[in-house]
Amino acid sequence: MSRTGSVNSLVEDNWNPTAGLSDASGFSPTYQAAKSGGTHTTVQAAIDAAESAGGSDRVFISVSPETYLYEYENTGPGAAQ
Repeated sequence: MSRTGSVNSLVEDNWNPTAGLSDASGFSPTYQAAKSGGTHTTVQAAIDAAESAGGSDRVFISVSPETYLYEYENTGPGAAQ
């Protein structure tokens, strides 16, 4: 991310990643981030794999209910500069 800092207040952006698609509960994940049993053990590793695979289709990354605390930086194509 090109900007960092503290969050003073939450902002709702109303972004819908499934707009125009069917019910998300029926999606089959391409990658799964989980402490065990997934394709990757961190969310960042799943994102990196999706970026490395290339393409222009949507990729569904399932994140299991564990908590992940780390910083994410998108440095791939289309990343904010």
